[in-house]
Amino acid sequence: NGCKRVGSFGWKFREERLFFLGDESWWGPPGFSASCCFNNNNRFIVRMGDNAGVPDSLWKALFEWSILQQDGTTASTSQSTAAPISDTDRAWLEEALASGIVDLSKQLVEIKEQLEKGLPASASEDAVARDEEHKARLLDELLDLVESIDQAKDLSTIGGLSTLLHVIAGGAPGLQWRACEVIATCAQNNPSVQESFFRDGVMPSIWGLLSSDDATCRLKALLAVSCMLRGSAEVRGWWSAQDGVGKVVDLVAHDKENNRIVRKCLQILNYVADDPTAQDREQLVAHGPEIEEILVRTVSTAEDHDVEMAAIELGKSLGLQNLFKNVS
Repeated sequence: NGCKRVGSFGWKFREERLFFLGDESWWGPPGFSASCCFNNNNRFIVRMGDNAGVPDSLWKALFEWSILQQDGTTASTSQSTAAPISDTDRAWLEEALASGIVDLSKQLVEIKEQLEKGLPASASEDAVARDEEHKARLLDELLDLVESIDQAKDLSTIGGLSTLLHVIAGGAPGLQWRACEVIATCAQNNPSVQESFFRDGVMPSIWGLLSSDDATCRLKALLAVSCMLRGSAEVRGWWSAQDGVGKVVDLVAHDKENNRIVRKCLQILNYVADDPTAQDREQLVAHGPEIEEILVRTVSTAEDHDVEMAAIELGKSLGLQNLFKNVS
Protein backbone atom coordinates (compact mmCIF):
# COMPACT_ATOMS: atom_id res chain seq x y z
CA ASN A 1 0.00 0.00 0.00
CA GLY A 2 2.91 2.38 -0.33
CA CYS A 3 5.16 4.06 -2.86
CA LYS A 4 8.94 3.76 -2.72
CA ARG A 5 11.79 5.23 -4.66
CA VAL A 6 13.81 2.17 -5.60
CA GLY A 7 16.09 3.24 -8.43
CA SER A 8 17.52 6.29 -10.16
CA PHE A 9 15.36 6.83 -13.24
CA GLY A 10 11.77 6.81 -14.37
CA TRP A 11 8.74 5.11 -12.88
CA LYS A 12 8.26 1.48 -11.99
CA PHE A 13 4.81 -0.09 -12.04
CA ARG A 14 4.10 -3.45 -10.45
CA GLU A 15 0.69 -5.04 -10.04
CA GLU A 16 -1.00 -1.71 -10.89
CA ARG A 17 0.76 -0.13 -7.93
CA LEU A 18 2.94 2.93 -8.48
CA PHE A 19 6.51 3.12 -7.10
CA PHE A 20 8.72 6.19 -7.37
CA LEU A 21 12.25 5.40 -8.52
CA GLY A 22 15.29 6.97 -6.94
CA ASP A 23 17.84 6.49 -4.18
CA GLU A 24 15.73 6.90 -1.09
CA SER A 25 12.37 5.64 0.09
CA TRP A 26 9.28 7.79 -0.42
CA TRP A 27 5.96 7.46 1.30
CA GLY A 28 2.88 7.01 -0.87
CA PRO A 29 -0.77 7.10 0.20
CA PRO A 30 -2.80 3.88 0.49
CA GLY A 31 -5.05 3.26 -2.50
CA PHE A 32 -2.76 5.10 -4.92
CA SER A 33 -3.10 3.32 -8.25
CA ALA A 34 -2.42 4.05 -11.87
CA SER A 35 -2.57 2.46 -15.29
CA CYS A 36 0.08 3.07 -17.89
CA CYS A 37 0.98 2.32 -21.48
CA PHE A 38 3.05 3.51 -24.42
CA ASN A 39 1.07 5.23 -27.17
CA ASN A 40 1.77 5.15 -30.90
CA ASN A 41 4.32 7.96 -30.52
CA ASN A 42 6.19 5.96 -27.87
CA ARG A 43 5.07 8.43 -25.21
CA PHE A 44 4.51 7.06 -21.74
CA ILE A 45 0.93 7.67 -20.65
CA VAL A 46 -0.11 7.51 -17.00
CA ARG A 47 -3.69 7.59 -15.81
CA MET A 48 -4.09 8.23 -12.12
CA GLY A 49 -6.77 6.46 -10.13
CA ASP A 50 -8.97 7.87 -7.37
CA ASN A 51 -9.18 4.84 -5.12
CA ALA A 52 -8.38 6.89 -2.05
CA GLY A 53 -11.13 9.42 -2.75
CA VAL A 54 -8.63 12.03 -3.91
CA PRO A 55 -9.40 14.09 -7.06
CA ASP A 56 -7.50 13.25 -10.24
CA SER A 57 -6.14 16.80 -10.32
CA LEU A 58 -4.15 16.13 -7.14
CA TRP A 59 -2.62 12.95 -8.52
CA LYS A 60 -1.69 14.75 -11.73
CA ALA A 61 -0.02 17.53 -9.73
CA LEU A 62 1.80 14.94 -7.60
CA PHE A 63 3.04 13.18 -10.72
CA GLU A 64 4.32 16.42 -12.27
CA TRP A 65 5.96 17.50 -8.99
CA SER A 66 7.69 14.14 -8.63
CA ILE A 67 9.05 14.25 -12.18
CA LEU A 68 10.60 17.65 -11.44
CA GLN A 69 12.52 16.14 -8.54
CA GLN A 70 14.43 13.79 -10.86
CA ASP A 71 17.43 15.99 -11.68
CA GLY A 72 19.55 13.18 -13.15
CA THR A 73 22.46 13.75 -10.77
CA THR A 74 22.08 10.55 -8.76
CA ALA A 75 24.01 7.51 -10.00
CA SER A 76 21.97 4.41 -10.71
CA THR A 77 22.49 1.32 -8.61
CA SER A 78 22.02 -2.28 -9.55
CA GLN A 79 20.56 -3.08 -6.15
CA SER A 80 17.64 -1.33 -4.49
CA THR A 81 18.40 0.83 -1.45
CA ALA A 82 14.76 1.16 -0.45
CA ALA A 83 14.13 1.46 3.28
CA PRO A 84 11.21 2.44 5.52
CA ILE A 85 10.72 6.19 5.78
CA SER A 86 11.17 7.80 9.18
CA ASP A 87 8.38 9.66 10.93
CA THR A 88 10.34 12.91 10.54
CA ASP A 89 10.78 12.46 6.80
CA ARG A 90 7.17 11.41 6.43
CA ALA A 91 5.97 14.57 8.22
CA TRP A 92 8.25 16.73 6.05
CA LEU A 93 7.03 15.11 2.85
CA GLU A 94 3.37 15.48 3.82
CA GLU A 95 3.91 19.16 4.60
CA ALA A 96 5.80 19.69 1.33
CA LEU A 97 3.04 18.04 -0.69
CA ALA A 98 0.32 19.98 1.11
CA SER A 99 2.05 23.31 0.41
CA GLY A 100 3.11 22.54 -3.15
CA ILE A 101 -0.01 21.00 -4.66
CA VAL A 102 -2.97 23.19 -5.60
CA ASP A 103 -6.42 21.61 -5.50
CA LEU A 104 -7.97 23.25 -8.56
CA SER A 105 -11.46 22.00 -7.77
CA LYS A 106 -11.26 23.59 -4.33
CA GLN A 107 -9.95 26.77 -5.91
CA LEU A 108 -13.00 26.93 -8.20
CA VAL A 109 -15.32 26.64 -5.19
CA GLU A 110 -13.44 29.34 -3.28
CA ILE A 111 -13.61 31.77 -6.22
CA LYS A 112 -17.31 31.05 -6.64
CA GLU A 113 -17.98 31.76 -2.97
CA GLN A 114 -16.03 35.01 -3.01
CA LEU A 115 -17.80 36.23 -6.14
CA GLU A 116 -21.15 35.63 -4.44
CA LYS A 117 -20.31 37.80 -1.44
CA GLY A 118 -22.12 41.12 -1.51
CA LEU A 119 -21.58 44.45 0.23
CA PRO A 120 -24.02 46.11 2.60
CA ALA A 121 -26.12 48.92 1.17
CA SER A 122 -24.24 51.36 3.38
CA ALA A 123 -20.84 50.48 1.85
CA SER A 124 -18.71 53.47 0.90
CA GLU A 125 -17.65 54.26 -2.66
CA ASP A 126 -14.10 53.21 -1.81
CA ALA A 127 -15.34 49.87 -0.51
CA VAL A 128 -17.40 49.33 -3.64
CA ALA A 129 -14.41 50.15 -5.85
CA ARG A 130 -12.16 47.76 -3.90
CA ASP A 131 -14.77 45.03 -4.11
CA GLU A 132 -15.08 45.48 -7.87
CA GLU A 133 -11.31 45.35 -8.29
CA HIS A 134 -11.09 42.21 -6.16
CA LYS A 135 -13.85 40.45 -8.11
CA ALA A 136 -12.27 41.46 -11.42
CA ARG A 137 -9.08 39.69 -10.31
CA LEU A 138 -11.10 36.65 -9.27
CA LEU A 139 -12.78 36.48 -12.69
CA ASP A 140 -9.40 36.81 -14.41
CA GLU A 141 -8.12 33.94 -12.27
CA LEU A 142 -11.24 31.92 -13.06
CA LEU A 143 -10.72 32.53 -16.77
CA ASP A 144 -7.23 31.04 -16.53
CA LEU A 145 -8.56 27.97 -14.74
CA VAL A 146 -11.37 27.20 -17.20
CA GLU A 147 -8.96 27.22 -20.13
CA SER A 148 -8.74 23.55 -19.11
CA ILE A 149 -11.76 21.68 -20.45
CA ASP A 150 -11.90 19.61 -17.25
CA GLN A 151 -12.06 22.71 -15.05
CA ALA A 152 -14.72 24.18 -17.33
CA LYS A 153 -16.81 21.07 -16.74
CA ASP A 154 -16.13 21.25 -13.00
CA LEU A 155 -17.34 24.86 -12.89
CA SER A 156 -20.54 23.79 -14.58
CA THR A 157 -20.96 20.89 -12.15
CA ILE A 158 -20.62 23.04 -9.01
CA GLY A 159 -23.20 25.55 -10.25
CA GLY A 160 -20.75 28.21 -11.30
CA LEU A 161 -23.04 29.52 -14.03
CA SER A 162 -25.54 30.85 -11.50
CA THR A 163 -22.71 32.89 -9.96
CA LEU A 164 -21.69 34.28 -13.36
CA LEU A 165 -25.30 35.14 -14.21
CA HIS A 166 -25.58 36.94 -10.86
CA VAL A 167 -22.52 39.01 -11.83
CA ILE A 168 -24.03 39.78 -15.25
CA ALA A 169 -27.35 40.80 -13.70
CA GLY A 170 -25.98 43.22 -11.14
CA GLY A 171 -22.26 43.75 -11.64
CA ALA A 172 -20.37 46.70 -13.04
CA PRO A 173 -19.54 46.53 -16.77
CA GLY A 174 -15.97 45.47 -16.02
CA LEU A 175 -17.32 42.44 -14.16
CA GLN A 176 -20.09 41.72 -16.65
CA TRP A 177 -17.80 41.37 -19.65
CA ARG A 178 -15.36 39.24 -17.67
CA ALA A 179 -18.20 36.91 -16.71
CA CYS A 180 -19.16 36.65 -20.38
CA GLU A 181 -15.57 35.82 -21.27
CA VAL A 182 -15.54 32.99 -18.72
CA ILE A 183 -18.82 31.66 -20.15
CA ALA A 184 -17.42 31.78 -23.68
CA THR A 185 -14.25 29.94 -22.69
CA CYS A 186 -16.18 27.23 -20.85
CA ALA A 187 -18.63 26.68 -23.72
CA GLN A 188 -16.21 26.75 -26.64
CA ASN A 189 -16.03 23.29 -28.25
CA ASN A 190 -17.48 21.80 -25.07
CA PRO A 191 -20.89 20.23 -25.82
CA SER A 192 -21.60 19.08 -22.26
CA VAL A 193 -21.06 22.60 -20.91
CA GLN A 194 -23.11 24.12 -23.73
CA GLU A 195 -25.99 21.81 -22.85
CA SER A 196 -25.72 22.51 -19.14
CA PHE A 197 -25.40 26.28 -19.55
CA PHE A 198 -28.30 26.42 -22.00
CA ARG A 199 -30.50 24.39 -19.68
CA ASP A 200 -29.64 26.74 -16.80
CA GLY A 201 -30.66 29.86 -18.72
CA VAL A 202 -27.48 31.45 -19.97
CA MET A 203 -28.78 32.70 -23.32
CA PRO A 204 -31.25 35.40 -22.16
CA SER A 205 -28.57 36.93 -19.92
CA ILE A 206 -25.81 37.18 -22.50
CA TRP A 207 -28.33 38.15 -25.18
CA GLY A 208 -29.43 41.08 -23.07
CA LEU A 209 -25.85 42.36 -22.83
CA LEU A 210 -25.77 42.78 -26.61
CA SER A 211 -27.73 45.97 -25.91
CA SER A 212 -25.37 47.20 -23.19
CA ASP A 213 -24.09 50.77 -23.30
CA ASP A 214 -20.58 49.40 -22.78
CA ALA A 215 -18.83 48.38 -26.01
CA THR A 216 -16.63 45.76 -24.33
CA CYS A 217 -19.73 44.17 -22.79
CA ARG A 218 -21.34 43.96 -26.23
CA LEU A 219 -18.20 42.40 -27.69
CA LYS A 220 -17.76 39.79 -24.95
CA ALA A 221 -21.47 38.97 -24.94
CA LEU A 222 -21.21 38.44 -28.69
CA LEU A 223 -18.25 36.13 -28.11
CA ALA A 224 -20.26 34.14 -25.57
CA VAL A 225 -23.20 33.86 -27.98
CA SER A 226 -20.85 32.63 -30.71
CA CYS A 227 -19.28 29.98 -28.47
CA MET A 228 -22.67 28.77 -27.28
CA LEU A 229 -24.09 28.73 -30.81
CA ARG A 230 -21.46 26.67 -32.58
CA GLY A 231 -22.26 22.99 -32.62
CA SER A 232 -25.37 23.18 -30.40
CA ALA A 233 -28.71 22.40 -32.02
CA GLU A 234 -30.59 23.61 -28.93
CA VAL A 235 -28.89 26.99 -28.92
CA ARG A 236 -29.30 27.25 -32.69
CA GLY A 237 -33.05 26.80 -32.28
CA TRP A 238 -33.18 29.45 -29.56
CA TRP A 239 -31.12 31.82 -31.72
CA SER A 240 -33.47 31.42 -34.68
CA ALA A 241 -36.54 32.01 -32.51
CA GLN A 242 -35.05 35.35 -31.38
CA ASP A 243 -34.39 36.51 -34.98
CA GLY A 244 -30.68 36.13 -34.32
CA VAL A 245 -29.78 37.28 -37.82
CA GLY A 246 -31.68 40.52 -37.34
CA LYS A 247 -30.09 41.14 -33.95
CA VAL A 248 -26.57 40.75 -35.33
CA VAL A 249 -27.34 42.90 -38.38
CA ASP A 250 -28.59 45.65 -36.05
CA LEU A 251 -25.42 45.31 -33.98
CA VAL A 252 -23.24 45.82 -37.06
CA ALA A 253 -25.16 48.97 -37.89
CA HIS A 254 -24.79 50.24 -34.33
CA ASP A 255 -21.08 49.42 -34.03
CA LYS A 256 -19.91 49.90 -37.61
CA GLU A 257 -16.82 51.78 -36.39
CA ASN A 258 -15.82 49.00 -33.99
CA ASN A 259 -13.77 46.56 -36.04
CA ARG A 260 -13.76 43.81 -33.43
CA ILE A 261 -17.55 43.79 -33.08
CA VAL A 262 -18.12 44.02 -36.84
CA ARG A 263 -15.71 41.15 -37.52
CA LYS A 264 -17.33 38.91 -34.91
CA CYS A 265 -20.81 39.72 -36.24
CA LEU A 266 -19.77 38.86 -39.80
CA GLN A 267 -18.20 35.61 -38.62
CA ILE A 268 -21.39 34.59 -36.82
CA LEU A 269 -23.50 35.42 -39.86
CA ASN A 270 -21.12 33.41 -42.02
CA TYR A 271 -21.44 30.43 -39.69
CA VAL A 272 -25.23 30.63 -39.87
CA ALA A 273 -25.31 31.21 -43.64
CA ASP A 274 -23.00 28.27 -44.28
CA ASP A 275 -25.60 25.81 -42.93
CA PRO A 276 -28.86 27.70 -42.31
CA THR A 277 -31.96 26.29 -40.65
CA ALA A 278 -35.30 27.01 -42.31
CA GLN A 279 -35.83 29.97 -39.97
CA ASP A 280 -32.31 31.27 -40.56
CA ARG A 281 -32.85 31.13 -44.31
CA GLU A 282 -36.03 33.19 -43.97
CA GLN A 283 -34.24 35.73 -41.80
CA LEU A 284 -31.29 35.98 -44.19
CA VAL A 285 -33.71 36.73 -47.01
CA ALA A 286 -35.70 39.21 -44.92
CA HIS A 287 -32.54 41.11 -43.96
CA GLY A 288 -30.92 40.63 -47.36
CA PRO A 289 -30.84 44.33 -48.40
CA GLU A 290 -29.26 45.34 -45.08
CA ILE A 291 -26.67 42.56 -45.33
CA GLU A 292 -25.76 43.55 -48.89
CA GLU A 293 -25.30 47.16 -47.79
CA ILE A 294 -23.08 46.02 -44.92
CA LEU A 295 -20.95 43.89 -47.24
CA VAL A 296 -20.41 46.62 -49.83
CA ARG A 297 -19.66 49.27 -47.22
CA THR A 298 -17.29 47.00 -45.31
CA VAL A 299 -15.28 45.84 -48.32
CA SER A 300 -15.01 49.36 -49.74
CA THR A 301 -14.08 51.15 -46.52
CA ALA A 302 -12.54 48.60 -44.14
CA GLU A 303 -9.01 49.41 -43.05
CA ASP A 304 -8.78 46.16 -41.10
CA HIS A 305 -7.83 43.21 -43.32
CA ASP A 306 -9.55 40.66 -41.06
CA VAL A 307 -12.83 42.58 -41.21
CA GLU A 308 -12.62 42.80 -44.99
CA MET A 309 -11.94 39.07 -45.30
CA ALA A 310 -14.86 38.26 -42.99
CA ALA A 311 -17.15 40.30 -45.25
CA ILE A 312 -15.85 38.56 -48.38
CA GLU A 313 -16.32 35.11 -46.81
CA LEU A 314 -19.90 36.00 -45.85
CA GLY A 315 -20.56 37.21 -49.39
CA LYS A 316 -19.33 33.87 -50.76
CA SER A 317 -21.54 31.91 -48.36
CA LEU A 318 -24.55 33.94 -49.50
CA GLY A 319 -23.64 33.72 -53.21
CA LEU A 320 -23.14 37.47 -53.41
CA GLN A 321 -19.63 37.57 -54.89
CA ASN A 322 -20.83 39.84 -57.71
CA LEU A 323 -21.36 42.60 -55.16
CA PHE A 324 -17.61 43.05 -54.93
CA LYS A 325 -16.80 43.32 -58.65
CA ASN A 326 -17.06 47.09 -58.81
CA VAL A 327 -15.77 47.73 -55.30
CA SER A 328 -12.27 49.21 -55.14
